[in-house]
Amino acid sequence: MRARPELRESIEKQGRRFDWMASMIGISKAHFSHVLAGRRDLDVNKAGQVSAILGLPLFFLFQLPQGNNDEPQGSSEEAA
Repeated sequence: MRARPELRESIEKQGRRFDWMASMIGISKAHFSHVLAGRRDLDVNKAGQVSAILGLPLFFLFQLPQGNNDEPQGSSEEAA
């Protein structure tokens, strides 16, 4: 998942360190630096860990993948 600018801002506002967050989710500080810069993505599990640690919603911190909507498969429009 691609990080939104709010991720960096939220970590800073909470007085946390980027290297601390990286160690909490089990990645290198270099990898996390790339995530914050938008050069790398996090898998959904790691993004969920970040969200839980910060106490903020996943969609606030990360861009949701395209094509991810709430409409169930096989909607009534397809059946018509």
